[in-house]
Amino acid sequence: MVVALAGGTLLLLTGILSPSEVFQGYIDWNTIALLFSMMVLIQITEKTGFFTFIAISFAQKVHGKPIPLLIGISMLTALGSAFLDNVTTVLIFVPIVLKITFQLNLPSFPYLIVIIFSSNIGGSTTLIGDPPNIMIGQAVDELNLLSFLNHLAPVAVIMFIVMLGVILVYYKTLLLQNQSNKEELMLIDASSY
Repeated sequence: MVVALAGGTLLLLTGILSPSEVFQGYIDWNTIALLFSMMVLIQITEKTGFFTFIAISFAQKVHGKPIPLLIGISMLTALGSAFLDNVTTVLIFVPIVLKITFQLNLPSFPYLIVIIFSSNIGGSTTLIGDPPNIMIGQAVDELNLLSFLNHLAPVAVIMFIVMLGVILVYYKTLLLQNQSNKEELMLIDASSY
């Protein structure tokens, strides 16, 4: 990013490109507008506690069991990343998962790893899930949301299943050897967030 900005600034300072050329021809304003709008919506929903409510409610539904919790968090993250920016999804889910794993006395690392991988896989499935996808969609007229989903969703589902299987096999003993503190989790009022 620094090199790209330095190169662009150098082109402007040397007069190779004019400011009007840069702002009209080289900046993808549609992508910037979509990302800005998405950030505004996420800020609004985050302040309402929507994501925290979903995560805590789900953790209570599985009674704090470590493996169903890991699978559920990975699915929620992948789904969220498919329709929101994946970096923002990670920033939303990580504090919630840290709170839940601390409450349950579970190791946080497997849950954080699954959030990162699920976010990347989920973000790759749709046209709006990742900034590069948005730019590809803007550049290729034949691509729309449905065609992007048709071509990438099957591959992403396979990658998600493989990733989840590898993480479950690798961290199974770590997850199962810890005694989770389910009573405290069940006492949390998810709607208070």
